[in-house]
Amino acid sequence: MLNHISIRKNSQRVQIQFLIKNRVQFKKTTFKNKQKQ
Repeated sequence: MLNHISIRKNSQRVQIQFLIKNRVQFKKTTFKNKQKQ
């Protein structure tokens, strides 16, 4: 039971890191697009 809770916490952390990575990647691509124009 305890193990299950820790697994859920870990998956939440991974999801948050994934979202942050996506956000950073998105900012980089939009910045590149602005430079092109």
